[in-house]
Amino acid sequence: QPHKLVTGGGYQLLVGRNNLQNDRLTFKTAEKHDIWFHTKNIPGSHVVVFCSGEELTEDDIMFAAGLAANVTVTQTGCVGLCQLEPIVEVYEAGKEKVTYIKMTPDKAKEIVEKHLKGGKVVTEYTVASAE
Repeated sequence: QPHKLVTGGGYQLLVGRNNLQNDRLTFKTAEKHDIWFHTKNIPGSHVVVFCSGEELTEDDIMFAAGLAANVTVTQTGCVGLCQLEPIVEVYEAGKEKVTYIKMTPDKAKEIVEKHLKGGKVVTEYTVASAE
């Protein structure tokens, strides 16, 4: 299933996790008045904001565009830290990878707000906090 999130303005959005989900999301799930985001000329997630033609705020646009430009969701098996799963790794150009552990929906929301949108690592949820 595509990853489900909600924008600050309260609009549901979906993020495709692979080419099949991207195609289904873009061509079958989204309707003509919804807004679609995708990077140009490189592979990546399709992001659809279900807004029924309503105008999005700049924050909602930047949030969705940031997901399309920067987020790839991949499911893997255990990477050697099974006792700390579920794990989320954040990769940003020019920065060290950040590994978040024991992920929950509430932690994910906080990480999106503080780290992905605000640029500040949520250190209490990182693998370093478990050491």
